[in-house]
Amino acid sequence: GLAIEADGLTMRFGSFTAPENVPSPHSNGDYGDTAVGPAGQVMVTYQKSTNGQGGTNIYTAVDPDGLGPAGFEQATLAANSRIAHSHVGGFDFIPAQPDRSVDAEANLAWDRSGGAHNGRVYLIWTQETPNESDNTDVMVQRSNDNGATWSAAVKLNDDNTPNSQYNPAIALDQSSGDVAVSWYDTRNDLGSGGSGDTDGIPNDDFQIWATSSTNGGASWAPNFRVSGGTSNAIDANSFFDVGDYTHAAFVAGSFWPAWS
Repeated sequence: GLAIEADGLTMRFGSFTAPENVPSPHSNGDYGDTAVGPAGQVMVTYQKSTNGQGGTNIYTAVDPDGLGPAGFEQATLAANSRIAHSHVGGFDFIPAQPDRSVDAEANLAWDRSGGAHNGRVYLIWTQETPNESDNTDVMVQRSNDNGATWSAAVKLNDDNTPNSQYNPAIALDQSSGDVAVSWYDTRNDLGSGGSGDTDGIPNDDFQIWATSSTNGGASWAPNFRVSGGTSNAIDANSFFDVGDYTHAAFVAGSFWPAWS
């Protein structure tokens, strides 16, 4: 086992169990995420592993008893085929990620707050409309029945540009049930100068933007800018650009997104 001590608090962790496979209708998957529900159930999401730009299917699967003996149920297309296909593939190249590319980056958050929406699980992912337009958007859906059915997809970014929003992160405040999402966003880079444009080229400079919901995803706050500055992955001079993902935490009313 592993013991970690901090400020007089000792946390102990036992050894890991054997790996548990998710029964799938295909041979491979990638870019996954997990979330734990209020009854200890576990959901995973992932996209079918694809190497191109044309798109991918997004799947979810649930283990109804978590650490119990049941195991994962058969993976199914998320949202009962409402979003069977995202036009963002496993390596989808956009001006802001010209070397590393982006994926659909499906992520989960599960409400265990005991509040009005206890048991609701949220799924975010990235869509491109039309395909190969570089106009990528962050989408969200929610389920009240362990992923058996899902709401219609809602676009979270409220810009009116053909620019890219990508690599989103979601977090849920278990003290309130509030949920927030952040992402990379090139909405202010029209290639015409200004604080959102560093090089005169449109759609390749990014900022961090976010939104939140206090009513279980029924409505979302107007998008707000998080990052104080504007960045460009090309300036990193790395084949990895700014990487594959971001992350965020939401605790006791404070939302903490992290990015490159």
